[in-house]
Amino acid sequence: MQLEKNQLARVIKIQRNEITEYNVYRKLANVVPNKADSEVIRKIAEQEKHHYEIWKKVTNRNIQPSKIKETYFY
Repeated sequence: MQLEKNQLARVIKIQRNEITEYNVYRKLANVVPNKADSEVIRKIAEQEKHHYEIWKKVTNRNIQPSKIKETYFY
């Protein structure tokens, strides 16, 4: 799939958000004391990682998470 420049920029932004959200949820799951809640959050994290992998196939790029957003949200 060939994307136009503006489309690629949007998809990369989405991809970055997915990997950032994965990291935030994963970290959150590690500090939630309730094991059942922690497991639900881990599953959400894995879904975000899966979404990242889908977009990675579209962009053919490894995108780094937003450290600013990770710090802000966690």
